[in-house]
Amino acid sequence: MGFLDKLKSAVSSITGGGAKVFVTAENPSRTTPFTVKVKAVVADHELKISRAYVRLIGLEEVYIPNVRVENSTQNIRENTNTFERDFNIALEQTLNPNQEYEWEAQVEFPADAQPTFRGRYATHTLRILAGLDTPGNDPDSGWIVLDV
Repeated sequence: MGFLDKLKSAVSSITGGGAKVFVTAENPSRTTPFTVKVKAVVADHELKISRAYVRLIGLEEVYIPNVRVENSTQNIRENTNTFERDFNIALEQTLNPNQEYEWEAQVEFPADAQPTFRGRYATHTLRILAGLDTPGNDPDSGWIVLDV
């Protein structure tokens, strides 16, 4: 591996660009387990992972516009995770360059997960993310809101 290849590999590690990750959920349910499929498309360098995982969260967001605070008007925005749960779907391995990998697993929300809702000032969403645990920045799918 030449210097430029090492540099490209380091940049991929820092930016999470070692792979593109996609996740789909089949018939997601708040009350029963459901199947998720994760696909990773590896870039042009091998990628060592300690695990592939799926993360589920509940996210409550509050936004109140035009709140009078002392002598000014402000928009108030707050959010918090109501739960966070990880599922390991693959163990430590080395992924070959320019290859696609797929994993499938059953996941479930905690029994006390709040339902999704959208109110005037508050929302609660259930979200999923798939990722590859690597040195540096984990390549991941980004958060996807589940229609549950």
